[in-house]
Amino acid sequence: GNADFPFDVKMLSKNNLVYDIIYNIETPLIGYCKRNEIKCLSGLEMLLFQGVLAFEKFTKKTAPIDIMRQALKESFKNNEKK
Repeated sequence: GNADFPFDVKMLSKNNLVYDIIYNIETPLIGYCKRNEIKCLSGLEMLLFQGVLAFEKFTKKTAPIDIMRQALKESFKNNEKK
């Protein structure tokens, strides 16, 4: 395997879905998957849907998922600039 990964990434294929729970950066694993057209999700989606569930539980309203996703992405972009 590659030194960046604790397993042999060559065993991944386009039939896999890779989920990396780290949300504040693009990890080497997510980068590898994108370069090799392997379906992947970062931890941003997990963080987003934790917020969605909390929003709906506390407000009893449907969460504005697209707005929340954009706000998260903007938040991380702004933090990178600091």
